[in-house]
Amino acid sequence: MLVFFNSRRVGIVLRLMAFALSACAMGPDFLRPAASSQKAYLSNHADQTGTVAAVGKAQHFNPKQVLHSDWWHLFKSAEINQWVDQALAQNPSLEAAKASLRRSQDAVRAGMGVFYPQVNIGLSASHQRNAPLVNGSSLSSAEFNVSTLSGLVSYTLDLFGLERRTVEGLEASAEAQLNITRAAYLSVEANMVNAAIAKAAYHEVIQLELGLMHDLKLQKQLLENQADSGMTSYAGILSVSESLENSRAALAQSEQKKDQIDHFISSLLGEDTSQASLPNATLRTMTLPSDLPLSLPSELVRQRPDILIAEAQMHFNSAAVGVATAMLWPSISLTAGGGFTRPQLNALNGPSQRFWSIGPSINFPLFTGGTLSYQKEAAIQQLVSSEAQYRQTVLNAFANVSDALTALQHDASYLAALDQVKADAELTFTLAELNNAAGLTDYGAVLNARILYQQAQINYWQAYAQRLQDTVSLFVSLGGGWWNPPDLHS
Repeated sequence: MLVFFNSRRVGIVLRLMAFALSACAMGPDFLRPAASSQKAYLSNHADQTGTVAAVGKAQHFNPKQVLHSDWWHLFKSAEINQWVDQALAQNPSLEAAKASLRRSQDAVRAGMGVFYPQVNIGLSASHQRNAPLVNGSSLSSAEFNVSTLSGLVSYTLDLFGLERRTVEGLEASAEAQLNITRAAYLSVEANMVNAAIAKAAYHEVIQLELGLMHDLKLQKQLLENQADSGMTSYAGILSVSESLENSRAALAQSEQKKDQIDHFISSLLGEDTSQASLPNATLRTMTLPSDLPLSLPSELVRQRPDILIAEAQMHFNSAAVGVATAMLWPSISLTAGGGFTRPQLNALNGPSQRFWSIGPSINFPLFTGGTLSYQKEAAIQQLVSSEAQYRQTVLNAFANVSDALTALQHDASYLAALDQVKADAELTFTLAELNNAAGLTDYGAVLNARILYQQAQINYWQAYAQRLQDTVSLFVSLGGGWWNPPDLHS
């Protein structure tokens, strides 16, 4: 044994440690904010039942529908499933988030070490020469060896909860980082699904814009021939030429945005854009989810990562008030140490070479110039601020869900109208072809009808893609379903 205690001293130490563990912690005890009593997101509750039918499909909002963490499988797209799985496995930002989470969890484990006695062992050996005159002695100096083996045990009596509140704050920080990681995963998932939808939409639109440019060129050439024959005015050629150049500009913009989407997908996949080779996803193979989950507001505040982050921040600030309050009170620690010293390391024995000490130490902040008091006030105000930020985060979350619900309702109405426009344009084009084949109209009428039909298709597919992306927005606004395991049957 390095340190020697008698039974009485050991009993005193143990009683003091038990008292420290049972002592109260200063500052407020954190209570989770009450769940919202709000029953609906929109003022008109009937509007939360679903959407009108568009392209033969309506979407229904069901509070009992489970939102699974692999919600993107509801679109039934092989490209989306493949890209999301690859992004979740390779995305660098997710690696960074997971490393930060592990760091915060390790910080909690490290902080909890303060609740245990700290034991240290020291061994030293030195060759020394003394200077007796320093101590007022007239003796001659001498050289000698000193070897020391010592041990020290210390324990902090957390009477006022300084250490407990500190660890509580570390746990709150770890909880915040956990939800930051959840939010990072949801962001990658949503960005990838939206990018896949956008890529498919631009692919569809570019094909139609190429066809539109082809027909406008034919129309311009036809009008030029008619103008040369004196059958039409030059003004008609200028109008078609303007439409052709507008179409050319729109095509260039679409191709640029498609390239940007490809680069964005590559970055999400953790790939170099110069080496990525991405297949073309198609809107025609994507399924619009019809039965959509709709969590109640009281459930949403326990599910959305941003709300949980704000709650954890509020918890951290509550613990910080306890830390600042405990700093105003004395800190007490128990220390016991002992060991041996001897001129030779291999002879560390014998009662004359033993030494030991035991006793408490108290540090009382008698005067700090108001530093500790104002630190406590600052911590209280930080807690008040985080409470207000939490309430605002909840309000923003409810607004996000409301926006997603109304967007889907308007998307359905808009798409239904554009679908009818497309159907009418297709019928007009078919009749124009029949009339031309019967010799009732010239080819110019066919070109005009086909141009209008292609423009109607462009508007239709853009609206269809928006409906898909707004469905993604609903899944995201509800928190992404991280609390439910993947739906193996999706």
